[in-house]
Amino acid sequence: MKHLISCLLLIGSLSAAAQAPYAITLKKAANQPAPALQSFCIATSGSYWLLIGGRTNGFHGTAGSGASFPTSESNKKIWVVDIATSKSWSADIPANLLYQLSATNIPFCQVGNTLYMIGGYGAGCAPDSCFQTFSQITAIDVPRIITAIQNGQQVSNFIKTTNDSRMQVTGGYLTYLRNSLLLIMGQNYPGKYTQGR
Repeated sequence: MKHLISCLLLIGSLSAAAQAPYAITLKKAANQPAPALQSFCIATSGSYWLLIGGRTNGFHGTAGSGASFPTSESNKKIWVVDIATSKSWSADIPANLLYQLSATNIPFCQVGNTLYMIGGYGAGCAPDSCFQTFSQITAIDVPRIITAIQNGQQVSNFIKTTNDSRMQVTGGYLTYLRNSLLLIMGQNYPGKYTQGR
Protein backbone atom coordinates (compact mmCIF):
# COMPACT_ATOMS: atom_id res chain seq x y z
CA MET A 1 0.00 0.00 0.00
CA LYS A 2 2.90 2.33 0.86
CA HIS A 3 4.37 1.84 -2.65
CA LEU A 4 0.98 2.49 -4.30
CA ILE A 5 0.55 5.78 -2.41
CA SER A 6 4.11 6.84 -3.32
CA CYS A 7 3.44 5.99 -6.98
CA LEU A 8 0.19 7.99 -7.01
CA LEU A 9 1.91 11.00 -5.39
CA LEU A 10 4.68 10.84 -8.03
CA ILE A 11 2.16 10.69 -10.90
CA GLY A 12 0.21 13.59 -9.40
CA SER A 13 3.30 15.77 -9.05
CA LEU A 14 4.41 15.00 -12.62
CA SER A 15 0.94 15.87 -13.94
CA ALA A 16 0.90 19.16 -12.06
CA ALA A 17 4.35 20.06 -13.39
CA ALA A 18 3.39 19.40 -17.02
CA GLN A 19 1.71 22.42 -18.59
CA ALA A 20 -0.09 22.48 -21.92
CA PRO A 21 1.61 24.68 -24.56
CA TYR A 22 -1.70 26.49 -25.16
CA ALA A 23 -4.73 27.86 -23.33
CA ILE A 24 -8.40 27.63 -24.24
CA THR A 25 -10.76 30.49 -23.45
CA LEU A 26 -14.41 30.95 -24.32
CA LYS A 27 -16.08 34.26 -25.05
CA LYS A 28 -19.71 34.85 -25.89
CA ALA A 29 -20.13 36.25 -29.40
CA ALA A 30 -21.76 39.66 -29.62
CA ASN A 31 -23.76 38.48 -32.62
CA GLN A 32 -24.67 34.89 -33.57
CA PRO A 33 -25.35 34.70 -37.31
CA ALA A 34 -25.39 30.91 -37.58
CA PRO A 35 -28.67 29.01 -37.22
CA ALA A 36 -29.10 26.45 -34.44
CA LEU A 37 -28.64 23.15 -36.28
CA GLN A 38 -27.78 19.57 -35.38
CA SER A 39 -26.44 16.76 -37.64
CA PHE A 40 -25.90 19.06 -40.64
CA CYS A 41 -23.30 19.21 -43.44
CA ILE A 42 -20.72 21.98 -43.59
CA ALA A 43 -18.34 23.23 -46.27
CA THR A 44 -16.10 26.30 -46.28
CA SER A 45 -14.83 28.86 -48.75
CA GLY A 46 -12.60 31.58 -47.32
CA SER A 47 -14.42 33.04 -44.30
CA TYR A 48 -17.75 31.57 -45.43
CA TRP A 49 -19.50 28.51 -44.05
CA LEU A 50 -22.10 26.65 -46.13
CA LEU A 51 -24.60 24.73 -43.96
CA ILE A 52 -27.05 22.19 -45.40
CA GLY A 53 -29.42 19.61 -43.92
CA GLY A 54 -29.83 18.55 -40.33
CA ARG A 55 -32.34 19.36 -37.63
CA THR A 56 -33.51 22.60 -36.04
CA ASN A 57 -34.86 20.97 -32.86
CA GLY A 58 -31.68 19.55 -31.35
CA PHE A 59 -31.52 15.96 -30.22
CA HIS A 60 -34.34 13.82 -31.57
CA GLY A 61 -36.50 11.56 -29.45
CA THR A 62 -36.64 7.83 -30.06
CA ALA A 63 -39.70 6.77 -28.06
CA GLY A 64 -43.42 7.05 -28.63
CA SER A 65 -45.61 6.67 -31.66
CA GLY A 66 -44.79 10.04 -33.23
CA ALA A 67 -42.09 10.72 -35.77
CA SER A 68 -38.60 10.90 -34.29
CA PHE A 69 -37.57 13.21 -37.11
CA PRO A 70 -40.62 15.41 -37.80
CA THR A 71 -40.43 17.32 -41.07
CA SER A 72 -41.52 20.47 -39.24
CA GLU A 73 -38.06 20.51 -37.62
CA SER A 74 -36.01 19.72 -40.73
CA ASN A 75 -33.60 22.41 -41.92
CA LYS A 76 -35.26 23.41 -45.19
CA LYS A 77 -32.76 26.15 -46.03
CA ILE A 78 -29.21 26.36 -47.32
CA TRP A 79 -27.31 28.75 -45.07
CA VAL A 80 -24.26 30.90 -45.72
CA VAL A 81 -22.47 32.33 -42.69
CA ASP A 82 -19.58 34.81 -42.94
CA ILE A 83 -17.60 34.29 -39.76
CA ALA A 84 -15.47 37.38 -40.50
CA THR A 85 -18.41 39.81 -40.50
CA SER A 86 -20.99 37.83 -38.48
CA LYS A 87 -23.53 38.00 -41.32
CA SER A 88 -25.70 35.24 -42.73
CA TRP A 89 -27.87 34.58 -45.78
CA SER A 90 -30.18 31.71 -46.66
CA ALA A 91 -32.08 30.23 -49.58
CA ASP A 92 -34.82 27.63 -49.72
CA ILE A 93 -33.73 24.17 -50.79
CA PRO A 94 -35.10 23.57 -54.33
CA ALA A 95 -38.41 21.68 -54.17
CA ASN A 96 -37.14 18.69 -56.17
CA LEU A 97 -34.27 18.22 -53.67
CA LEU A 98 -36.09 19.23 -50.48
CA TYR A 99 -36.43 15.85 -48.78
CA GLN A 100 -32.92 14.59 -49.39
CA LEU A 101 -31.11 17.88 -48.68
CA SER A 102 -33.11 18.48 -45.50
CA ALA A 103 -32.27 14.99 -44.21
CA THR A 104 -30.30 14.33 -41.06
CA ASN A 105 -26.95 12.58 -40.58
CA ILE A 106 -25.89 12.88 -44.22
CA PRO A 107 -22.33 11.60 -44.74
CA PHE A 108 -20.41 14.49 -46.35
CA CYS A 109 -16.94 15.55 -47.42
CA GLN A 110 -15.51 18.64 -49.09
CA VAL A 111 -12.89 18.12 -51.78
CA GLY A 112 -11.55 21.41 -53.12
CA ASN A 113 -14.54 23.55 -54.09
CA THR A 114 -17.01 20.65 -54.12
CA LEU A 115 -19.15 19.41 -51.24
CA TYR A 116 -20.16 15.75 -51.64
CA MET A 117 -23.21 14.48 -49.76
CA ILE A 118 -24.43 10.87 -49.71
CA GLY A 119 -27.71 9.47 -48.36
CA GLY A 120 -29.10 10.75 -45.07
CA TYR A 121 -32.33 9.91 -43.24
CA GLY A 122 -35.72 11.62 -43.21
CA ALA A 123 -39.22 11.75 -44.60
CA GLY A 124 -39.53 11.26 -48.35
CA CYS A 125 -43.02 12.74 -48.50
CA ALA A 126 -45.12 14.96 -46.28
CA PRO A 127 -46.44 15.03 -43.67
CA ASP A 128 -44.07 12.82 -41.69
CA SER A 129 -44.48 9.70 -43.76
CA CYS A 130 -42.39 7.68 -46.20
CA PHE A 131 -39.40 7.74 -43.84
CA GLN A 132 -36.32 6.34 -45.50
CA THR A 133 -32.59 6.36 -45.91
CA PHE A 134 -31.93 8.26 -49.12
CA SER A 135 -29.79 6.92 -51.95
CA GLN A 136 -28.81 10.20 -53.62
CA ILE A 137 -25.25 11.27 -54.29
CA THR A 138 -25.05 15.07 -54.45
CA ALA A 139 -22.22 17.39 -55.48
CA ILE A 140 -22.41 21.12 -54.73
CA ASP A 141 -20.17 23.87 -56.13
CA VAL A 142 -19.43 25.63 -52.84
CA PRO A 143 -18.09 29.08 -53.91
CA ARG A 144 -20.68 29.50 -56.66
CA ILE A 145 -23.67 28.51 -54.53
CA ILE A 146 -22.46 30.86 -51.76
CA THR A 147 -22.37 33.75 -54.25
CA ALA A 148 -25.81 32.82 -55.60
CA ILE A 149 -27.34 32.75 -52.12
CA GLN A 150 -25.76 36.10 -51.21
CA ASN A 151 -27.22 37.64 -54.37
CA GLY A 152 -30.66 36.05 -54.02
CA GLN A 153 -30.19 33.99 -57.18
CA GLN A 154 -31.36 30.48 -58.13
CA VAL A 155 -29.19 27.76 -56.56
CA SER A 156 -30.26 24.70 -58.59
CA ASN A 157 -27.55 25.19 -61.22
CA PHE A 158 -24.85 24.54 -58.61
CA ILE A 159 -26.30 21.25 -57.30
CA LYS A 160 -25.85 17.98 -59.19
CA THR A 161 -27.44 14.78 -57.94
CA THR A 162 -27.97 11.15 -58.97
CA ASN A 163 -29.26 7.95 -57.36
CA ASP A 164 -27.36 4.79 -56.47
CA SER A 165 -28.92 2.20 -54.16
CA ARG A 166 -25.45 1.25 -52.89
CA MET A 167 -25.21 4.72 -51.32
CA GLN A 168 -28.32 4.30 -49.18
CA VAL A 169 -26.51 5.21 -45.93
CA THR A 170 -27.11 7.50 -42.98
CA GLY A 171 -24.81 8.29 -40.07
CA GLY A 172 -21.70 7.04 -41.86
CA TYR A 173 -18.44 8.88 -42.49
CA LEU A 174 -17.34 10.13 -45.89
CA THR A 175 -13.69 10.96 -46.44
CA TYR A 176 -11.27 11.59 -49.31
CA LEU A 177 -8.13 9.49 -49.65
CA ARG A 178 -5.83 8.86 -52.62
CA ASN A 179 -8.17 10.36 -55.22
CA SER A 180 -11.16 8.37 -53.95
CA LEU A 181 -14.13 9.09 -51.72
CA LEU A 182 -14.51 6.44 -49.03
CA LEU A 183 -17.88 5.82 -47.36
CA ILE A 184 -17.29 4.20 -43.98
CA MET A 185 -19.90 2.50 -41.80
CA GLY A 186 -23.42 3.92 -41.33
CA GLN A 187 -26.93 2.47 -41.33
CA ASN A 188 -29.86 1.95 -43.67
CA TYR A 189 -33.14 2.53 -41.85
CA PRO A 190 -36.23 1.52 -43.86
CA GLY A 191 -39.28 3.30 -42.49
CA LYS A 192 -39.93 5.21 -39.30
CA TYR A 193 -37.14 5.30 -36.74
CA THR A 194 -38.51 3.82 -33.50
CA GLN A 195 -37.24 3.04 -30.04
CA GLY A 196 -34.63 0.30 -29.94
CA ARG A 197 -33.57 0.49 -33.61
